[in-house]
Amino acid sequence: QNFKIKSMLKKFTFWLIPLLAIILQACAVDSVTTYHQDKTTSILMNIDMEESLGLAKNMGGDSANSDNKFKNFELFPKNWKNMYEIMQEDSEKKGIPMTKDKDSIQIMKKMFVKSNFENNEMTGIAFKMDRLTPEEIKNFSRTSKKSNFISATSSDNTIWDGKTLTLDTEYFNPQTFSETLKKEMTLEAKTDSAKAEAASALAMMKMFNTKFNNKIKFETKIKSIQGKHDWVKKIDDYTIDMSFSFEQLLDESLKLNEKDKKVIIITE
Repeated sequence: QNFKIKSMLKKFTFWLIPLLAIILQACAVDSVTTYHQDKTTSILMNIDMEESLGLAKNMGGDSANSDNKFKNFELFPKNWKNMYEIMQEDSEKKGIPMTKDKDSIQIMKKMFVKSNFENNEMTGIAFKMDRLTPEEIKNFSRTSKKSNFISATSSDNTIWDGKTLTLDTEYFNPQTFSETLKKEMTLEAKTDSAKAEAASALAMMKMFNTKFNNKIKFETKIKSIQGKHDWVKKIDDYTIDMSFSFEQLLDESLKLNEKDKKVIIITE
């Protein structure tokens, strides 16, 4: 069963990687992660691309989609659609059999994506996951390591047990993040040219300044917080703010005042 789930999630990265490429060129990413008492996790993410889309439209002709950098937008539907429906349609087009494994289908049906519009103009992408179990989160994190960004910012040590959330904040310290990202980007670079391409890609990433406005919400009141980090702030009894910019993450000279490796949030 685990093999089938991992195989399915590897196919899902075909859709995930264009999404992450979009994130890096976004003006801002607003996300809300909700931790439920039954140990499941829900994520809602809105990716603001209005500025980049406007620039692409002015440079590329009649529509933003005419610009090659944004051609992957056609992968995303205009209304919420789960990954099972999307991958089923893709399988039918390519004549590839769709998995019938119930566990794999269940995970795909919990993941949704759509395009955002305002006044008939596309402004970005929305993505959500609905009540993923700890095992589903772990499998998703491991098999998504094709994405250097996810690999550098996720860890199996970030745990939610229904009452206590352990955040592995070490990965959000600029020095650790930059070092991890460099290792991941050069891991598969076997030739000098591949290593040069990886270095060039890293330099280009430093040009983006995407702002990540992240909210962490709980169903019960926050009882206590152990550990401190500049980017982890309590807003109210149910909400934690964890916001930063991509520029900050890549700034190895940035010195944080509080940078504990773990922040543990205990709820009632």
